[in-house]
Amino acid sequence: PKGDCAVNIDNRNRLFLKNIVSHVTQELVGHKTILDECLFVRNGARMASIGRDKILIWDVSTRKLFSTLKNSEDMWYCSFSDNGLLFTAASNSIVRVWDVITGRSIVTIKNKSSPMQPQISFDNKLLLITDDHGFQVWNIESGKSIRTYEGARKRSISHAIFSPNSNTIAFCTESQVLVLKPEFRVPSAFDQTVSQIEFSSDGKRLLGYSCNQISIWDVENWTRILDKNYMLLSGVQFAANCLKIFAYNDYEFLVLDSTN
Repeated sequence: PKGDCAVNIDNRNRLFLKNIVSHVTQELVGHKTILDECLFVRNGARMASIGRDKILIWDVSTRKLFSTLKNSEDMWYCSFSDNGLLFTAASNSIVRVWDVITGRSIVTIKNKSSPMQPQISFDNKLLLITDDHGFQVWNIESGKSIRTYEGARKRSISHAIFSPNSNTIAFCTESQVLVLKPEFRVPSAFDQTVSQIEFSSDGKRLLGYSCNQISIWDVENWTRILDKNYMLLSGVQFAANCLKIFAYNDYEFLVLDSTN
């Protein structure tokens, strides 16, 4: 994350950590099975290497093993929260929250079906677990489910996210964008075909896009303020100032006004 280190898994399944500034490369030894993935915590202080047998947490500055998380599940997704907790999702539909300091699984959730990527709220207190037809919100500290939505039985959910204030959940199906606020049991729905959604960092706008369309809604009154068609979009995202959005494909890079 700081741009001073890079991690590499070579074709012999060896793990290397390289300091880009000093050009010093060191092999990190600890896994005996196939390595699937490596990821850094956001501040860059620690790194997780995900193997078929265990998860190893490394201190990036010292290159030493920090803790070991024993694992026997076939994991397909891992992510760090801002406060250093590790979240994993396995092919057996089990989602876990790990304390990387103690190496213990502090929350274990057995989902009904294989979940999508778990989403962590911006305040690091809630966990959003989505499957094809609904989602559950879990309190990480208590390990209890605090909200369930199963209203999409006939519509497959493709993406779900928290708002920056962690109070609102937006999700999309193959034909609608839906927004669920804490004071409502039924979400507001907008007929729109998008595959990905994203809140602006200030929480004032919601961006939805597919390979050929971009839409933006004003979050305060949920009115559509932008709806445009483009060809073969590869990616769309808000700029840091939230006033512009960047869109690109194989042929061009676009800068659009997100306010009108």
